[in-house]
Amino acid sequence: MSSLRLILSILCVLQELAAEALSFAGLSLQSRTALIAENLFLRKQLAFYQEHEIRPRRLTNGAGRWLFSGRASLLGDVHLVIEPATLLDWRRKAFQLF
Repeated sequence: MSSLRLILSILCVLQELAAEALSFAGLSLQSRTALIAENLFLRKQLAFYQEHEIRPRRLTNGAGRWLFSGRASLLGDVHLVIEPATLLDWRRKAFQLF
């Protein structure tokens, strides 16, 4: 029985390694613009957490995959690049409404 568990755990590890390798291959084929947009989003999120002194919650493996696969299925491969001036205008208008 323990040998069966060992084989199953090895298969699970190999499956995760294969999934990560495919993910890495997909990310390496991303355009430079997509990478810049993703970095901008992550920097803004980090700035928000630091500004509000919020500790980010840990993202579990299953929840993270569900979140990002859901985002990808909804948005497809669409990326939006926003000029900093536009972002500041949106922020000012939102503050005025507040």
